[in-house]
Amino acid sequence: MRWTAAFAVVGLVDELWSGVAVVAAPEVEKFHEVDHAHYTLWVFAVPILLSSLIEAPIALVSDRLPRKMLLASGLGALAVSLVLASLATSPLLLAAALSLAGAASGVACDSAQAELVTRHPGGPALAMTRWIAFAAAGDALTPLAIAAVYWIGGTHRSVLALCGVLLGVHAYVVYRTQKRAAQPSAASKPQAIVEKSVDRAPEAEAVVNRAGAQPKAATPEAERPGHHVPQLDPQPQAAKLSGAQPPTAGLLGAQPPAAELCAGQPPAAELPVDEESASMPLRAALAESVRKPRLWLFLFGSASCALLDEVVVALAALRLHQDLGWTESHAALVMSGLSAGGVIGALISERLLASISSRRLLAYAATGSLLLLAVIVMASSAWLIISALFLLGMTCSLHWPLVKAAAYELVPGQPGVVNALQQAFVGMDIGLPLLIGVIASQYGLATALASLAAEPVILLIVALYWHPAPPAPSAQNKGC
Repeated sequence: MRWTAAFAVVGLVDELWSGVAVVAAPEVEKFHEVDHAHYTLWVFAVPILLSSLIEAPIALVSDRLPRKMLLASGLGALAVSLVLASLATSPLLLAAALSLAGAASGVACDSAQAELVTRHPGGPALAMTRWIAFAAAGDALTPLAIAAVYWIGGTHRSVLALCGVLLGVHAYVVYRTQKRAAQPSAASKPQAIVEKSVDRAPEAEAVVNRAGAQPKAATPEAERPGHHVPQLDPQPQAAKLSGAQPPTAGLLGAQPPAAELCAGQPPAAELPVDEESASMPLRAALAESVRKPRLWLFLFGSASCALLDEVVVALAALRLHQDLGWTESHAALVMSGLSAGGVIGALISERLLASISSRRLLAYAATGSLLLLAVIVMASSAWLIISALFLLGMTCSLHWPLVKAAAYELVPGQPGVVNALQQAFVGMDIGLPLLIGVIASQYGLATALASLAAEPVILLIVALYWHPAPPAPSAQNKGC
């Protein structure tokens, strides 16, 4: 549980630092003396493109590296990048620092998600909903954190530097915890004692002989009349009753039943399914993954989930400000409302997944998002829009975790390959917001909000063609 929380909280801090560029956009434009178009170019388009080029090859080999150490390295690099961003004096330097920050954040998030989906007892879907709950909490905390820094006289540079310091501390904690986990545990000491006692048995016999004991005939002790030889049994009585194998069974010569052994292979219990999949050569794993059409469908659906995120927040805030006369500060409530709904939706989904399949839950959530978008477009009451945005946060918070978990399940044991292939859709991350902006300029905010329905429509198509992944072979009969 400690490691689960440590990995999931990475989603919170990722949304916290990345939200600075959105919430503090007016001050960033003023400080660097750029207009809206150049702000979008230097803060979003260039960093997203460059960071994806750095992140993709690292993600591809991440399954062959220690994930916890990779997480600590990513968090450390992110901390340094954010401090550099706070010191940037030109748009070019800011873009370079944010590019490094985006790549480092991607490495940290990919490592944390990979560990969650491979180790979480509830499976990838529950692991990703836990992730999105923390991420939505980070979205909700971002405006409050920035407002607090502004209240004490800080700027966006202060926020970036503070985020860098906090992430540096987080990286150190993860590194120290990983280092302690890598040390030999006390459970391995009895095994070492058994080995040492077996190795020193001839030495003890030699000492007895030197003390004057007469050598005896080589008669087995078990055949001597009246002599009982105690047998070393490292397996506790409770383990015998439960049928568990002792940890030192291999050293003492005991073997599992023959039915559990495959010809020429070690016992399956020593090789978990995910580790066995991860042992596949990188080129073979990549070649097998790219030939799965449903994987590309899931990744396309995951990339489309960028619409009902910052884009819907910006358009809803503009509609409240321009069409309904709300002030800019009050219009900022839409981000908190959407994020609060996301936290609640993610927590509720953990219970729903116990009785509803991921495919059906995705279809329900996408349908609900379509209806709530229609309310937002047609409503003339500001409070009705705020309420619909809160409910939209609940439904759309299920989109990305469910479809991304389906991609992870389709390539078991290779989350790094999935994250590397996801970078093929980086053009959607850049192009979709720009396209929505053009629609808003040419046809109005209502039309732009209506065009966001493309995300739930795409996800309904994904749910239509979603077939459950075949069950992975069990550890006992895999390869037999």
